[in-house]
Amino acid sequence: MARNSTVQGNIVLNGSNNSMPAIYFINDTERTQSNVSYNDCYNNVGDCGNTDGNINAEPDFVDTIDYELSAGSSPAIDTGPANEHLNDLDGSRNDMGVHGGPNPMAQYKAQLDPAVTAPYV
Repeated sequence: MARNSTVQGNIVLNGSNNSMPAIYFINDTERTQSNVSYNDCYNNVGDCGNTDGNINAEPDFVDTIDYELSAGSSPAIDTGPANEHLNDLDGSRNDMGVHGGPNPMAQYKAQLDPAVTAPYV
């Protein structure tokens, strides 16, 4: 990863079968000059660290087809980057992963459906 990179709101898991850590930096200088926050790194060679909103916990997906988080039990719900512009459509704090924020996967899928003519939001 390059210097001054931002890695936020991701779920990185099951990388333990290879030798690479969850988020790889060439050296400590690049790591300290990058923003790695509000990620869930689980079951990898390394983790994201327990600072800046990072967690290292089983994300508890409903399934591994669309990676929807289990409501009420996933530690990645309402734990994404603390930025009101990234809040979920219902106004709550965004989730980590593909379903979080103002443009979640469900919103994208609705836009692909030619039968949907109502506003998406």
